[in-house]
Amino acid sequence: MKTEIKNLPENIKSALKSIDFHGSQLSVEVVADCVMSLKENCCFEGNRSFAIVIDMATGMNRVTYGSWGGSNFYTKTLVDDCDTKFAMPANCAVIKGEMGGRGCFATLYLRPDNVVPGLLLAASIDDSMYRALCPHRLIGDYKKQALAGITAEQTARAIEAGFIVKKGRGYGLTVSGRNAVEKYEKETGKRFF
Repeated sequence: MKTEIKNLPENIKSALKSIDFHGSQLSVEVVADCVMSLKENCCFEGNRSFAIVIDMATGMNRVTYGSWGGSNFYTKTLVDDCDTKFAMPANCAVIKGEMGGRGCFATLYLRPDNVVPGLLLAASIDDSMYRALCPHRLIGDYKKQALAGITAEQTARAIEAGFIVKKGRGYGLTVSGRNAVEKYEKETGKRFF
């Protein structure tokens, strides 16, 4: 699920500033335990991984960086090489990601009892709204084909609900629209494509 940076508490915003994160949205996962390394998806093209552990009560945080290009034979780092799962302590949040030439990408991991009220609310949608929102996740000719079956009334209803926003000559999903689609797919097991 994603959230907008402006909805986050100040201690998480300051931790993101410390690593020069300039995005407007952040992926959020609610977990009971966490692995510090990003071996599965990190560090190519000159990037390096990072992990930030945040004490939610005091706002203090600690940043740990990995090696440029990922794990290597000569330098072992917690972020690159630690595959151990640990239970997240109370009042703790972890931000993991990668930074480098392609930008800074991050995911916030929260314990279930640390979730800020209202942070991960996703609206419930019905089947017709789902069908109206899904084509906006596609691009190019695929999007044109999928939008052919959507009526102007369905689009207007989605805009009014705040799920779609006008972007240039077209439309795009908002964070709340994307979250509503993900929630619908998780609850029903349906998948548009």
